[in-house]
Amino acid sequence: MNLLFDLIGRNFWLICIAITFVNYRKAAGMPLWPGAGVDRSAAPSPRRIVYLRRAAFVGVLPWLVMGWGIVVGGVPNVWGFFRPQDRNPYVLAWFATLFALAIANALWVFLAGGARTIREYDLTALTRKSGGKPPSETWIKVISAIGPFWILGWTYLVSTMNAPMPR
Repeated sequence: MNLLFDLIGRNFWLICIAITFVNYRKAAGMPLWPGAGVDRSAAPSPRRIVYLRRAAFVGVLPWLVMGWGIVVGGVPNVWGFFRPQDRNPYVLAWFATLFALAIANALWVFLAGGARTIREYDLTALTRKSGGKPPSETWIKVISAIGPFWILGWTYLVSTMNAPMPR
C-alpha cells in the first residue's frame, strides 16, 4: 500500500495531465485511443477545436510546473505543494502559475468577450458531465471573478495549516 501511495504522490502531475487529455478528447468528440470508432457526423467546428486545444494547454500548465518541481526541483511528491511556507521556489512557481492563470482567465472573460466564447463553443465541456448544458454568461463571469480570490484564499489556508510531509 505504501508503494502505491508513493507512486501516486510522485506521479500525481502525470495523472492530472492524463485526465486533461481524456477530457479534451471527450469534449472534442474524439476517440480516447487510436482505432476506436467515432461519429464523424457530429464533428465539432475547427474553431471549437482551436479553443479546446488552448483550454487543454492552459489546463496542463500547472501540472507541468508541478512535474518540473518534482522531477527537477527537489519537491518529494505532491504533498510538498501543500507547504508553500517552506518557500521552495518550485512550489511558489506552482501557486504563481495558478494565480496568473486565474487572473488571465478573468481578464479574458471580462475584457475580451471570453464569457460569450466559452458559452458559444461550450468550452465547459472539458470539465462537465456529458449531456449537461453549459452555464450562462453571467455564471461564467461570476466564477471567473471569484477565481483569483479563491486561489489567494486557498494559498493562505494551505500555508497556515502546516501540513506534515509523509515519509
